[in-house]
Amino acid sequence: TFFSFSIDMSNAMLNPARLAWGLKQACLGLGFRFFDGTPVTAIVVCYSGSLEAGERVLQPLRAFDTPLADQIAPIPYTAAQKLVDAFYPPGLQAYFKASFLTEISEAAIDTIVTYCAQRPSPICHVVIEHTLGGAVSRVDREATAFHHRAVQYSFISLGMCTDPAEAERCVRWAREFWGAMQPCLTD
Repeated sequence: TFFSFSIDMSNAMLNPARLAWGLKQACLGLGFRFFDGTPVTAIVVCYSGSLEAGERVLQPLRAFDTPLADQIAPIPYTAAQKLVDAFYPPGLQAYFKASFLTEISEAAIDTIVTYCAQRPSPICHVVIEHTLGGAVSRVDREATAFHHRAVQYSFISLGMCTDPAEAERCVRWAREFWGAMQPCLTD
């Protein structure tokens, strides 16, 4: 079965999660089978600068492999702030622990792979944000209440589930994951 449609992209904003859920429902109606819970890696980017410079920065990412979806496009910053909202709908059982990474070391990668392979719920996950540096790092660390100016990454272990009966296992997983990451994290 082949689907074809056109969208006027001159004035559109696409919510990736809602699109995926809508496509899933349409495909299920046609008899497709899905394997929910299959682990994937999502990369959400936000580049604040010229489009040309942004394309140069993203080129290695785009050349790495063929993604399941590539929806990277210029959008207003206020839209970027909402990109993942649909992944966290009301009613989820959610617990998280967060800290900072100065680098993504081999030890950090090994720990992340180990814990993500042992998720008690398919929606438990890790978020690594490369959010700092640039203008943030040029402010003196004593100038504001936020003094983590030298780190490059934030690390968040998220224990999440839809069933309250699973919440305790998911909280324990998030705490143990965060604890196992301690040698790689910074204050």
